Amino acid sequence: MKLFHLLPGKVRLGWSVHGNGKKTANGQIEWGSLSKSIGYISIYSFTDFVTGEVSRKQQIDSVYNAMDQIITALADKDALIVDVSFNFGGYDAASLAIAGFFTNQPTLAYTSQVYNNGRFYDESKVYVYPAGIMRYMKPVFLLMTDISRSAAEGFVMAKKALPQVKLAGTNTMGIQSSMLGKSIGDFYSTSSNQRLLDPQSKFYEVTGVEPDIQLNVFSKENVFGGHKEAVRLIVNMIEKQ
Repeated sequence: MKLFHLLPGKVRLGWSVHGNGKKTANGQIEWGSLSKSIGYISIYSFTDFVTGEVSRKQQIDSVYNAMDQIITALADKDALIVDVSFNFGGYDAASLAIAGFFTNQPTLAYTSQVYNNGRFYDESKVYVYPAGIMRYMKPVFLLMTDISRSAAEGFVMAKKALPQVKLAGTNTMGIQSSMLGKSIGDFYSTSSNQRLLDPQSKFYEVTGVEPDIQLNVFSKENVFGGHKEAVRLIVNMIEKQ
């Protein structure tokens, strides 16, 4: 567990933008410029955007305000890297709110299905809806890893549905389901009873969402330097294009 306590400080945005990165939403989003033509947004969580006891609506409202400022500031960039490589999840509503800044039309992200009486049933179709004052429609590279989990994986699926987005990194963790709780005597257990299907009816529970571009971000051989190298490789890809 000590490794996971150390990693966030090593993958923060500061090194990428030479200390000029900006933090917002209670430090859960960090952003800035990697170069004159490439912007960077790192999302560390899809919750805790506001300190103290506040409603979920207040949390989501703070995300909208933060993203409005970020997308407006980065609108002139030729491409963006969006990073959820060290994101433990949070609110699905927050992940969909942020994804909405990258589409101009409602887009099906996934279909939620729940398990009951021996089979899965459609629960709801989940869409990404346009959000904010300005949307970013130019190329986006989404960096993800097997640490990206839960709502972060829903975010990856939402971004995957958008035509200008490429996924890079490694498969996500594969724990997208909400938990069904059951009491057994003095004990309480939870189990997975949900799956999310992409528009092609593929689901990623256990396997995780696979990237378009395979990059080893947090390897055993290069735990602290691998993230920096992965971002550098994506920058090189963008510049070659």
